[in-house]
Amino acid sequence: MGADAFVKDHPFFTFVILVVGGLSGILVNSFILYKVIYRKVFGRSFGWIWISRGIAYFITGLVFLTIVGPGFLIGFPALIFVIAMQVALVCSLVSILSNFLIAMNRCLLIVIPFTFKHIFTRSRTLLLIALTWLFTIGTMTPAYVIPGCLEEATNGNEHVFLLTTLI
Repeated sequence: MGADAFVKDHPFFTFVILVVGGLSGILVNSFILYKVIYRKVFGRSFGWIWISRGIAYFITGLVFLTIVGPGFLIGFPALIFVIAMQVALVCSLVSILSNFLIAMNRCLLIVIPFTFKHIFTRSRTLLLIALTWLFTIGTMTPAYVIPGCLEEATNGNEHVFLLTTLI
């Protein structure tokens, strides 16, 4: 039984899984954002990266809680579902790139501790965070701007975001 067949045969179970996952993501990342922003558990540059990561995960959870999960149960227009999945995908990719920035930050702190503060200044850190968001959005945009690009990318693939169940 493939994912498409499961979604078609069990829409309520799919709804519950997605809504519980989205709500869990919102709660966990709200707690992390609270700790980082108000309790200042990390330093400035490291904290900014965690805030970007937390916001991306929070948005992903919100999309799954409010649009994707209910969409499988009550059915939303395919366009709304595609947009929601693109937002979730962008935020997921930003989260992955933020994890890379966190790893790079910690690695440089260990490898070159005396010059670390000159590399991860506030402005450079904010620039790296902005670049992660812009890079992710920029890599997703051509599929919607270049005519026929999205059709070629999804041609013959029935598992692209499980859209075949809704279209």
